[in-house]
Amino acid sequence: MAAGSGMVTTSIGIAVFPDDGGSVTEWCATPMPLDADRGGFFRVGPTDGQCASRRYIDGTAVLETEFAAARGSARVTDFMHSPRLAHSRLGVDDPHCHRLLRRVEGLSGEIELELAFRPTFDFARAPARLAPTPDGALGTPGLDASVLLMPLVGFLPATDERMRSTVERIRERLTAHGLVYRYHGGDGIVGGEATFAMCTCWLAGNLALQGRFDEAAGLIERVASFASDLGLLSEQIDPASGELLGNYPQGFTHLALIQSALTLGRAQRGVAT
Repeated sequence: MAAGSGMVTTSIGIAVFPDDGGSVTEWCATPMPLDADRGGFFRVGPTDGQCASRRYIDGTAVLETEFAAARGSARVTDFMHSPRLAHSRLGVDDPHCHRLLRRVEGLSGEIELELAFRPTFDFARAPARLAPTPDGALGTPGLDASVLLMPLVGFLPATDERMRSTVERIRERLTAHGLVYRYHGGDGIVGGEATFAMCTCWLAGNLALQGRFDEAAGLIERVASFASDLGLLSEQIDPASGELLGNYPQGFTHLALIQSALTLGRAQRGVAT
C-alpha cells in the first residue's frame, strides 16, 4: 500500500486500512501490521477503473469508496461493528472477535469488479489453508473443514460445484466413523486431536442445503447420540471410542447442533436460510 493512500476504519482496539484501490492490506489487531507483500490482502475493486472519491460518513469511521469506469460506477463501504455485536448466529465466533464488513453497491451502468482474497495467518508465518485447487475443492493439501461455513453464512451456495466437491473431499479425507476432523496435522499440537463436533454439524448443514436430507439428519443424530447422561456435549469426540474430549460442556457445540437442525428443517420446507 502506498504511503498516505490508506484510510482508517476502526472498532474498539483494532484498525484496518482500506487503500484507494479497494484493498485491505493492513489489519492492526495487534501492534504488528501486515502488508501486501509479506502479509495478505482482501481487495474489492474495479478491474478497469479508478477511485473517484473517498469519504467518511459524517460522525463515523464508516468509509465509502466510489469507483468510476468507462461504463459505470460502484461504491464499496467498509466498516467494523462493535465487539458486542460480534456474536455469530452459528455460535462459532469468539465474543471479542472483530469483523470487517464490506458492502458493494452498483451506482450506475455496468462495472466489472474483482474480488481477490489472500489470507495469511500468524503474521504470514503460518500457511493459509483456504485456496482453490485444480480439482474444484476449496482447500489445500491441508484441507480444513472450516470451509463448510461458507454456505452457512451465505458466502457461496451449498449447491455450487466447488462446495459440492469440497464436501466430498471432506467426507473422504476428514471423516471417521461419521464424525469430522477440523484438519489433519500441521498445527504443532502434540498427540493430535479428535474430531470436532461443530465440524460434523457444519457438514450436516451443507448436506441439508444440498437437499440430502436423510444424510444430514443422520449426522445430526450421530452427534446427538454422544451426549452425556445430562444431555451435554463436548468440543471434541474420539471417533473410535466415542469419548467426549476437550472443553466440556461446550456451548458452541450445542449451538451448532441446534443450528444444523434448524437448517435442515428450513431446507425441508423450502425456506431460504
